Amino acid sequence: MSGRKSSAAPARRKAAGSLGRRKSALLPALLMVALGGAATGILISMSREAVPVVRTAQAPFSGKPAAVPSPKTPEGGKARPAPTTSTETHRRSAAGRKRFPAPPPKSQKVALERLPSPPRSQNGPDGGQVALTFDAGATAEPGWDILKTLGEHSIRCTFFLTGRFAQRNPELVKAIVAGGHELGNHTFSHPDLRKLNDDAIREELRKAEEVISDIAGISTRPWFRPPFGSRDRRVLSVAAEEGYQCVYWTLDSWDSYKKGITAEETRERVLGRIRPGGVVLFHIGSRATADALPDILDELDRRGLRCVPVSQLGAPLPR
Repeated sequence: MSGRKSSAAPARRKAAGSLGRRKSALLPALLMVALGGAATGILISMSREAVPVVRTAQAPFSGKPAAVPSPKTPEGGKARPAPTTSTETHRRSAAGRKRFPAPPPKSQKVALERLPSPPRSQNGPDGGQVALTFDAGATAEPGWDILKTLGEHSIRCTFFLTGRFAQRNPELVKAIVAGGHELGNHTFSHPDLRKLNDDAIREELRKAEEVISDIAGISTRPWFRPPFGSRDRRVLSVAAEEGYQCVYWTLDSWDSYKKGITAEETRERVLGRIRPGGVVLFHIGSRATADALPDILDELDRRGLRCVPVSQLGAPLPR
C-alpha cells in the first residue's frame, strides 16, 4: 500500500506541474486578445469621431468621377455646398445665364441712353397736330377771308361742302382746291339723314359728289360729315357702302350754335379747349370765325400745334 502511494504522488505532482505550465502559457495569450479587442474598439471609435463614415451603394463605372457627399450641417449653421464636377459647373452656369442675362456691352448702353426722349407736354414746342375743319352750306362771303388767312399761315384744312353751296359758289370752291385743301361730302341739301331711308341717303351723297367733283375736279371721297352731326349706325353703314368715312369733331367752336357769338368768344373757346389730335368744327359762313382765325393760328403755332387736313391727322378720327 505504501509503495503504491509513494509512486503515485510524483505522477500527480508531475501532471499538476504540466497543467500549471499550460495555464501560464495561455494566460498571456488571452490577455493579448483582450487588449487587442479593446484597442481596436478605441481606434474605431476615434476614427468615427474624426471622419464621418458614409456607406453608399457601389455604382457601376460610367467614366465620370463619382459625386462627393455633402458633410453634415452643423447645428445652427448653413450646409456647405458639395463640390461639383466641371461638367455640372458648366451646366449650372449655363442655366444661370438663361435666368439672368448678362448686362449689355458699353456700346449698347450708350445707344440706349441716346434714345429720343418722350414727347413733350401738349403745351410745349412739340405739341402735336390738330385738324381745323369748315362746314359750308349757307353764307359764303366770310369764306374768302378765311382762305386768305389760311394761305398766309401756309395751313391746309378740310372743307365739307353741300352740293347746293357748290352750285351757288363755284369760284370759292375752286379757290379752296387751289389752296391745297381737302374736300368732304356734306350731302346735297343738308337734311337730317336719320329721317331718310337708305335710298334717300345714297341720293344725297351721290348728288353732292357729282356736283362738287364737276366744279372742283376732285372727289369728296372718302370724307363725309352728316348735317347737324346727326348720325346713327344705319347712316354710317349706308355712307360706308358709298365709300365714305364719317368725320365728327372733338371741339365745336359754337360759331353757328350760339347766336351773336363774337370773335373774342370764338377765340377763347377754341384756344381754351383744343388738344393734340383734336378736330375743330368751324363754319365758312361765320364772320366771328373769320375774324378770330388769325389770332387762333398764331397761338396754335406758339404752342407747337400744327394744323393738318384730316387725312394727315395722326390720331383716330371721331365718328
